[in-house]
Amino acid sequence: MKLVKKACLFIIITLMVAACGGGGGGNDNPLFTGEVVDKELTINPLVKIINSGDSLQYQALLSDGTSQQDVTTQVAWSIDDTSIATIDSAGLATAQALGDIIVSAALEGLNVSANLEVAAPVISQVLTISPLVNSLNVGTSDQYQAILVSDQGGQVNVTNQAVWSIDQTVIASVSNLGVVLAKSEGDAVITASFNNLTG
Repeated sequence: MKLVKKACLFIIITLMVAACGGGGGGNDNPLFTGEVVDKELTINPLVKIINSGDSLQYQALLSDGTSQQDVTTQVAWSIDDTSIATIDSAGLATAQALGDIIVSAALEGLNVSANLEVAAPVISQVLTISPLVNSLNVGTSDQYQAILVSDQGGQVNVTNQAVWSIDQTVIASVSNLGVVLAKSEGDAVITASFNNLTG
């Protein structure tokens, strides 16, 4: 009877040890979830055209799929041709010459780039005539001026280069240099043209 009891006890202990140590096939690290989070770095704008002398603020965003963080001041900014434009640590690009460049940002092994074109500014111009309203006695003359005015504030006198005309040649005449001669009483409209502009 004693031998039987010892044998039974040995079997029970063996089974309990096997049950506690079993499992197998799983991951031994209870903290491992099996998910790998992919991060994405983006910058805005991706494509832009600015004029020489202008500045452009870039923004860098880091996304993990569920949230997005502004990392504009954390990324390393660079430009492939600093003779065309420069960029500071806060992502502010300043254009200084004409051309195409690539703006890049890098963070935590991630890299992203954008295209930037620096173009010549488009200048708007108007042609004005002076004086706008005038009264002449018959037989007298007056000098008119044609002034080219840009939206940048510049002015160029093109009186001698403009093409002058008058709608009532019986009332007055205008020379190639903008000199108007009154010939008879009445009203007349004087026009100057230059580089497809009319005043």
